Amino acid sequence: MAGVSVLVVILDAPVDLPAAIASARPVADQILVLDAVGGLPLDFDDVEILSHDFVDLSTAWNAARERAEGDWILMLDADQQLHADAAEIIRAAIAADDLDCGMLPERSSPTHQAQWRPRLLRNTEDLRWESAVHDVPQAWMDADGRRVRDIAAEIIRAPRAGEIIPRRHTGAAYSALLRQRVAESPDDLDAWVALGHEQVVTGALDEAQVSLEAAWALLEHHPQRQHRALPVTLKAWALLQRNKQIPAIETLSAAAGWGMMHPNITLLQGIALENLAARAPEAQQAQLYQQALTALKLGPTMKGQRFTSPVIDGATGWLADVRLGATLQALGRPREARPAFERALQVHDTLLEARLGLAETLIDTDPDRALELVDPIVTSAGVDGWLLKAAAHEARDEDPEMARALFAGLQKIKEGFQARHRRALMDELVGLLGILQGAPRSGRGAMGALGGLMTGYPPPSTASYPAPIGSANARRLAKVIGYLEAQGEGTLLQALRAPPVERLFPGISQLLAEA
Repeated sequence: MAGVSVLVVILDAPVDLPAAIASARPVADQILVLDAVGGLPLDFDDVEILSHDFVDLSTAWNAARERAEGDWILMLDADQQLHADAAEIIRAAIAADDLDCGMLPERSSPTHQAQWRPRLLRNTEDLRWESAVHDVPQAWMDADGRRVRDIAAEIIRAPRAGEIIPRRHTGAAYSALLRQRVAESPDDLDAWVALGHEQVVTGALDEAQVSLEAAWALLEHHPQRQHRALPVTLKAWALLQRNKQIPAIETLSAAAGWGMMHPNITLLQGIALENLAARAPEAQQAQLYQQALTALKLGPTMKGQRFTSPVIDGATGWLADVRLGATLQALGRPREARPAFERALQVHDTLLEARLGLAETLIDTDPDRALELVDPIVTSAGVDGWLLKAAAHEARDEDPEMARALFAGLQKIKEGFQARHRRALMDELVGLLGILQGAPRSGRGAMGALGGLMTGYPPPSTASYPAPIGSANARRLAKVIGYLEAQGEGTLLQALRAPPVERLFPGISQLLAEA
């Protein structure tokens, strides 16, 4: 059997290196670790440690390759691990002897959509890396007769906490290289993208925007631009992080116009439209949420497809489901939202937003279960947790408990919402509580409209808040009607029977008749 040399190039302190080496041992005949940082405390009995003064990535990988004795080279990052079945699959592929370059799937978790990258390479005399900023031997791969095959030997890299855009190469030396590279070669698209990538994952968003605009100017004229999803992803994500929804949508729409079909594009389009809808005037929200829904539904249809650009973890699964659920909930379609949140929780059973979303879908049908979901996380879920707790108590006709939870949530309003559409729920509960406390006021939503009627500030004649039996609107209107009866407010009750009120609250006549 031909020997395999596993090569690892270290650009920063490798906290996961022991696990990476342990995962490589079943397939490795030789393990080489190239220390481009210097002075790292590396001590492994079966590993050769090579010191290297970092210049660029091609120099580093070529230096490691010069010491490789195997007929095959397997490239592995210090924070990656081979799947338990990978050694057997790699050995079988080598034995078949029908390839020179194996494209292996890389994931951040077993549920993550894979990015396929050239990681298993035949150690030929002409194998060289040329790119200063990338670890792909592209010229060698493109040579005539080079046989490139997919090998289903998975490489897993655990994501950093809170990571959405995955980081690849890190370290001060690499960052300095990128800055030098773009200064010397301003037409190097890959260098601008790599620099923007580093800046995005380190939170330097202003600097990232400059780098990614330079990359975008080059990308617009690139002959293979429809296959370059990473710079589009980075630019759109940086814009979203700075609350620039419309420029992000324009960026993503341009990429779609080039024929780019990638789950990152559809996911970020959906998120941008969802954010835009939450801030839009009430009359425009439904249309924007529907556009977001259309985009978000596309990601799961691409599950299992092969992509060479990194895929955001969950873009074809759990994360798309969370955003789908939130958008459906904002559209008032909780029955459709519930399965999306349940699918997300099957992947990440402690996912805060999915738990909150599922609880929200259950408030009108199973408020007891909603409280079970919310109570354990209410103190960590900010205003959303307390708001959903208040809504569940209101659905159980526990108005004092509703008032206490709502007050606790309002104390955290400055922290912001997990899901912005819940501001509408807050408006409803605040409006309802005002009426029940004898202090109605005009505001947004059904209860705000009712408060306006009661205080002489009716909503526009075009407004409509349907109240079919069994809906939250019907329940709250019935509660207000009962309150007015108990207070002897016959004049207000009579006013609610006027035809314009039925147009405002379709279904209220039946509620009044049953009162």
